[in-house]
Amino acid sequence: MKKKSRQIVRSGLEKKRRIILLIVIITSILAIAGVIIYSMIIGYEPPKFEVNAFAGTPTPEESFLYDEVESGFGYKFSIASNLYQQEDRTLKVFFTNPSSNDVNLMCEVRSADDEVLYESGLIHPNEYVESLDPKGEFENRKIDVNVMIYAFEPETYCSAGTTTLKLVLQPW
Repeated sequence: MKKKSRQIVRSGLEKKRRIILLIVIITSILAIAGVIIYSMIIGYEPPKFEVNAFAGTPTPEESFLYDEVESGFGYKFSIASNLYQQEDRTLKVFFTNPSSNDVNLMCEVRSADDEVLYESGLIHPNEYVESLDPKGEFENRKIDVNVMIYAFEPETYCSAGTTTLKLVLQPW
């Protein structure tokens, strides 16, 4: 009789342990989900708009090889593909968001080791940025770069796609 009552007590304890373990797992999952949702809603700060943006479309010299690029995400942009550092270390890009787009755009110029060399703020459709200021110190030499074009939905700032151009930054 004692053996049977011990088995009943053991099975009752195992059942309680399983319930406690299940409660701990569910609580952990809910806590992790809460942190993720909080960081997505509250923790995100969208990029700032470009203070040096101009309305319209630029007319750079032909030597800049300024042309329109169609992304694979349904938006277009124009940019100079001949990138020359200027004597004051700025970079003439003539980065343009055409009026036909329904997204805001932003441009980054990154070195091959992913260091941000130049960066624009967001620009609305029918705006352009002529030149970018450097983000740090780097040598005045030929540098292989990735020009990253980020598209954002205007109301939510959700990504509408990223386009990468592999170009060369020329010294002045």
